[in-house]
Formats: sequence, C-alpha cells, structure tokens
Amino acid sequence: MAQIHAFILQNLGDAHLTPDAIAAAHHISVRYLHKLFHQEGAHRRRLDP
Repeated sequence: MAQIHAFILQNLGDAHLTPDAIAAAHHISVRYLHKLFHQEGAHRRRLDP
C-alpha cells in the first residue's frame, strides 16, 4: 500500500491517473485495488467520477 500511495502522490497531476492506471502500474486488478483501499478504510480521495 505504501508503494501505491507514493505512486498516486507522484502522479496526482497526471490527467491519466485512474484506478486502471494505478492497478496496471502495480500489476494488480482494479477490483483488488479497490479491495485494498476498502480494507484500509481509505475513502478520502476519489480519482474517477
């Protein structure tokens, strides 16, 4: 999760930063990415409308 959070912070200005892009960069599925954030209780940011 630390790597995922760091990736998001480093790429916040990227218009192509989406859950799909984040998952692909970490070789995980979007579903698993959402599961990780849900387990963490992280509902602070939303990347897609």
